[in-house]
Amino acid sequence: MVGYSVKVPNESIVEIKAKVIKPKVPVQACTQKIELEVQEFWVLNKSAPILPFQIDVASRLVTNQAAEDAGVEEHKEGEESMAVVT
Repeated sequence: MVGYSVKVPNESIVEIKAKVIKPKVPVQACTQKIELEVQEFWVLNKSAPILPFQIDVASRLVTNQAAEDAGVEEHKEGEESMAVVT
């Protein structure tokens, strides 16, 4: 089921049937102390593979508005910085 679900495009509408459980070993990087044990996974409406913009892109922090307006997207990886023209 995991192999199938990761192939569903972002922003698709899905329905799941799951059981709420408390994990035996809690995930330390997570604020929630429960998990969903998925029993059924249904795709109700598959989104287009490439949408005009993704929610995660639209909600990112803009640190350089001038570069944003010029269509340059800055990415920082570690101490290096690079710019990508979109």
